[in-house]
Amino acid sequence: MARIFSACSTSVINPTAATGSLVSGLPTHHFRVLRESGVIRQVYRGTAKMNGLRRDDLDELFPGLLDALLDAAGRQAGRS
Repeated sequence: MARIFSACSTSVINPTAATGSLVSGLPTHHFRVLRESGVIRQVYRGTAKMNGLRRDDLDELFPGLLDALLDAAGRQAGRS
């Protein structure tokens, strides 16, 4: 999930495409938690709900946090 958001820092993400074939309520719950905590913003495009990372806001509140997380995720992915 971190890699998906890192690639889409200014664009929007379709929750179904981002999560693949998970249990139907699970992505809804996770995206709601992320939205309510201020990590993502939700935009309606027709009947679709699109989610985008609030990178500017997060970088202002927690400088360097996202870069550190994405770096760690990249290192972890390299080990597997």
